[in-house]
Amino acid sequence: MIRCVLFDVDGVLIESDVAHFQSMDHALREHGFTGLTDDLYNRFGTISSRNKLKAISRHLDLDWTDDVISSIALRKFELLDYDMINFNTHLESIVDDLRKQKLSVGVVTNARYEFAEAVCK
Repeated sequence: MIRCVLFDVDGVLIESDVAHFQSMDHALREHGFTGLTDDLYNRFGTISSRNKLKAISRHLDLDWTDDVISSIALRKFELLDYDMINFNTHLESIVDDLRKQKLSVGVVTNARYEFAEAVCK
């Protein structure tokens, strides 16, 4: 018997791909890198910004240090434009139906706490 339904935040409740790509591109440009493409950004999947930057550095043989990667990742988060994030309004009726059925509804994510807090208000 199902008692609870959990929804992932990014990719289910919200779509933030464009906002994340744009903030990563801007952060990289501030650090002198202008070669970010959709293909390169998406090549490594939905991993953390730090891990994505490490993978890009290895893939392109850039030898970015951990300090540089941390700096870019932090700046990417600072530049994130929350107005570009789209909420999936179609789920509202589904959640209402689940609650009417007396099911518990929850939200899960592996995103940064600050990001999750901002988009789940």
